Amino acid sequence: MAKENLANQRIKEEFQLGYDKRNREISEYKDLVQKNRRLIQGIRSSELIPLQKELETIEESIQKEKLQFMSQHFQNINHVYQKFADILPGDIKNLKMLIEAACHLQGEMSDPTSVRRDNCIALQLAGLDAGILWQENQGQVSVRKVTKDDTNVALDIFNIFANSTSVYSTKSQAPATPVYSTNHYDDDDDQIEEEEEDDDEDDDSSEKGDATSSLNLSQDNPFTSTFKTLRRPFYLQAKRILQAINVHPTQEQEKTERTEINIDSEELQKIHDKLIQKIRKIELGNSFSKSARKLLQTLEELDDVESFKHDLIKLTIGTIYHSLIRGVDVVGIVSMYDFDPAESIETCVVQTLVMCPPKTKQYIHLISRSYVTFPPQSLLDVVTTQCQTQNSISYDQVCEARDVINTNDVIESSIDGYLDYFVPIPRDSNDYLTSLFSGMESLKSDIDNIKQKQVQLQLQKEKIDDCHNRIHVLDNEMGGENSVMYGPDGVLFALRNQCYEVKNGKYIYEVCIFGNAYQREDMGDDNRALKGTGTSLGRWSNISSDDENARKIMKWTDGTGCWNGPSRSATVYVSCGSETVLLSADEPSTCEYVLTMQSHIACDENYKLKYCSKLSTC
Repeated sequence: MAKENLANQRIKEEFQLGYDKRNREISEYKDLVQKNRRLIQGIRSSELIPLQKELETIEESIQKEKLQFMSQHFQNINHVYQKFADILPGDIKNLKMLIEAACHLQGEMSDPTSVRRDNCIALQLAGLDAGILWQENQGQVSVRKVTKDDTNVALDIFNIFANSTSVYSTKSQAPATPVYSTNHYDDDDDQIEEEEEDDDEDDDSSEKGDATSSLNLSQDNPFTSTFKTLRRPFYLQAKRILQAINVHPTQEQEKTERTEINIDSEELQKIHDKLIQKIRKIELGNSFSKSARKLLQTLEELDDVESFKHDLIKLTIGTIYHSLIRGVDVVGIVSMYDFDPAESIETCVVQTLVMCPPKTKQYIHLISRSYVTFPPQSLLDVVTTQCQTQNSISYDQVCEARDVINTNDVIESSIDGYLDYFVPIPRDSNDYLTSLFSGMESLKSDIDNIKQKQVQLQLQKEKIDDCHNRIHVLDNEMGGENSVMYGPDGVLFALRNQCYEVKNGKYIYEVCIFGNAYQREDMGDDNRALKGTGTSLGRWSNISSDDENARKIMKWTDGTGCWNGPSRSATVYVSCGSETVLLSADEPSTCEYVLTMQSHIACDENYKLKYCSKLSTC
């Protein structure tokens, strides 16, 4: 009887300690929940709701300004169409050539590292102005026409404009963001063979490991537009010079005789890099030109002749505008109308000599069929001034074959205007075309203001996100919005993220509350370093009450699969005790592990009722 009384006394003491500890932790958890809920309510009422209302106001304001901008933009572009259309020279073939050439120049003004090679951005933007959208789907380009007064269409077009580094930016640079993607279309018939290239040089160049090799110096001249006749002399000569100076020769090339160039290595490297950049820009321009040709072909197949004529005029005007080419560039392109690219592949054409001295000419207008005089006098004066600065260029200088590269050739190649190649630059505020596009230019400040509001909008969203994050942290701390994570009354709060171990035979079993359960071999002194490792017995699943036996049941499921058996799982039966400790582990069924635990979390009213006779509480 004395032993039984002593045992009951020990049970009673363990229960009381566990019961008090459990109630104390539950009380602390309830205080935490009440505090966190007050904080969450405060964040929602004093911060989140006002921020959300302000966000809605900013969004409504931005959308309103976007629609106003697009409405004004379409009005202005229609006005520009009317002003420009009357002086735009050329038939369908000429205007298509003008668009391709403008795209080529835009490509040469763009950064080859930041744009897609197969997309004339200026023509895409011009299409949006005219309600024409090209799209790519699985390599096939399609085109559709949209109604510009549709709100969703207008907003979509605005976003495309705003995300393009174009004339809508106060920065003076060529567009740099693709709108819709198109394929890179190569025309085998348009490939130009290089003149008398030495086969041995081709082999050597293909083996280079420096930036030069990426240009495929031994490949055929890739030009496919009118610009193939204009860029051809410089392009081929630049490649010959790069092969001659070869700043990064291979060991085999070091052993062979190389062209003697009397220029110090540092200056030679600068010339090399400059030529590389120019060649890449020319190739990018050619790629833009190819893209424009394909886009126009797709539209022409969709339109009837009269519709295509009207669309073509709008696209020509829009492409000139968005490409940022200058008035003198347009004159230069128009001066090439009489040259047929298909018939002049092997012809050397010096654009400066074709354009200079400038003269007016009568062209038949595409729509009215009346005569148009181009260029107008004010533009003619500008071109005359430019021609005077380029009057030293001769046909022989540009078109004379150069089989041998000497020091002078290398030095001169770095000068702008070498072989009639002048690197194109975007038009500025003083350009003749700028006055024609004045209505469009006036909208720059509007779109910048909208972008500033969008920055405010983003800051507002970040503040709202911060509120949500703080609420999320407080929610997680108390076990979720409904406080269900930590079980009945939050009994698991004090045990969160705690792990417990027990040894059975040669194995150690480890269970982590809200974590994983493991089985691993007992490695003696190395056990501490092996915590959280071993064969997985499952991930934390849930806790439940076994009222009949006055205990708690915790489960881990979906562990490592057994060979020819189920996934491993672990069930822990928890009885009342003053401290939390694993007592035993067993595997009564294949890959189904049963463990026993003692913990104060089971010292509840149910346990008190079940064992009232031993606790003297009946």
